[in-house]
Amino acid sequence: MLNKFKIGTKLIAGFFLILLLLGVVAVFGFWGLSQSAKATAKVTVVTDIQLGILKICGLTQDARLVATYGVLYRTEKYRTDRAKIDQEIEEMHKNIEPLFQNKDLKETLNEIKQVLDRMLVSYQGFVEKDEKWYEIERTRKERLTVLVEKAEFIVKKLGDLTTNIV
Repeated sequence: MLNKFKIGTKLIAGFFLILLLLGVVAVFGFWGLSQSAKATAKVTVVTDIQLGILKICGLTQDARLVATYGVLYRTEKYRTDRAKIDQEIEEMHKNIEPLFQNKDLKETLNEIKQVLDRMLVSYQGFVEKDEKWYEIERTRKERLTVLVEKAEFIVKKLGDLTTNIV
């Protein structure tokens, strides 16, 4: 059957057959690359969210440690340190929030978002309790200072009274 075609026609047909195969390979290659790019984008979004959540978890632990330091040493520095941590957590939350808008991962990200929201609500409860504790400690410290001043005054008066008696 191929004998009835001239050599030039056979060469041209072969060339076009190779071009057709090249086109098919190129289409499948491009399709595979685009699928790979989409999968990589999804993995990147999930990884970014995981890193953000881990950072928030770490900052939450730091806040608890700072609060413990504040309990032990009752300084204003701890409150400043915790305020910095609160700000970092807020920034991380703002950075993560847009990542949840990915339409391809909506179902998966919904569950993760619920966990993140519960974690942030829990941390907010910790902050509120910590603020109440700080206010109680401040009041206690003020009253203790007044008590010490009154005790010093009484001791001084007793000392003066003893001196006058002798």
